[in-house]
Amino acid sequence: MTLITLADESYAMPLAVMVRSLLEHLPPGRAVRIVVIDGGITPGTRQRLNDSWQDCPSWPLCRIDYVAPLYGDARHLPVWGRLTALTYARLSAAEYLPAGCRRAILLDSDTLVLKDIGLLAATDLNGATVAATQDPYIPFVSSVGGLYEYAALGLRPDARYFNAGVMLIDVARWRAECVGQNAFAFITRHWRTLQQHDQDSLNAVLAGRWKQIEPRWQAQPRTANSLGAPAADNPYIVHFSGLLKPWLYHGRDRADALFYQFLDRTAWRGVRPRRTLRSWAMALYDSPPRRVFHPVEKRILTLSRRLRRKVVSDPA
Repeated sequence: MTLITLADESYAMPLAVMVRSLLEHLPPGRAVRIVVIDGGITPGTRQRLNDSWQDCPSWPLCRIDYVAPLYGDARHLPVWGRLTALTYARLSAAEYLPAGCRRAILLDSDTLVLKDIGLLAATDLNGATVAATQDPYIPFVSSVGGLYEYAALGLRPDARYFNAGVMLIDVARWRAECVGQNAFAFITRHWRTLQQHDQDSLNAVLAGRWKQIEPRWQAQPRTANSLGAPAADNPYIVHFSGLLKPWLYHGRDRADALFYQFLDRTAWRGVRPRRTLRSWAMALYDSPPRRVFHPVEKRILTLSRRLRRKVVSDPA
């Protein structure tokens, strides 16, 4: 079983937590290869990561490979806010895998795995190129923050939009359909109107060719206070998407408590967010009244991305 994730030095701690949670939920005898698209993790931090995982019973059957990010032929990639050009490296997913690899799971490092990931790997794709969950914040291509030019792309406004933080990939189809190349080409043509980085490009080139899976495979715990819709019960994977990360402020959700529990079984044990004005503001922001202002917040964020967008040249 193969899993791809990505991280830089600033995401090393959540990477330690994610892999720890994954390894603890593997059944005996399940082997896994984890490919880390490395955006600049230092040798010392790599050792801390290994120290975080080597006491797991499944560690002897785990192989960790660190690979350099690949950006196809792209030389100019738009970035804004906290996200860097590294996020686009997932579009080269098949390039990090050997020819014989049939399936791979692509998983963001700001996640918790609470179920045997092999169950996701065994999902019937029914001819689809990827399986993913519908994005609760951007459920359709026409939603605020979705595909800006969906109509010009020939998509109906009710076409579903998926979150690329958790994907099961049919590697052979991905290669045969040139998903990575087409996604980078889409970015080159539409970089001025991208709203969700690489996720927009994947939704554009995979429209009609992805399978929707249970929301439990990507439960997002902040939806209760933003959308008024609690995350899926009994989640299999928790994704701390967006700005509100549990290592930045003291979250009050059960998912935050689980994050700290796994964190304390890594080389970062005991680390907690510093109590600062920023962390206090984030905790206040993550409260029930947020759902009243969330529609306005989404429109402000969309406008902000357009105004703050810049281009990173030669990302490699």
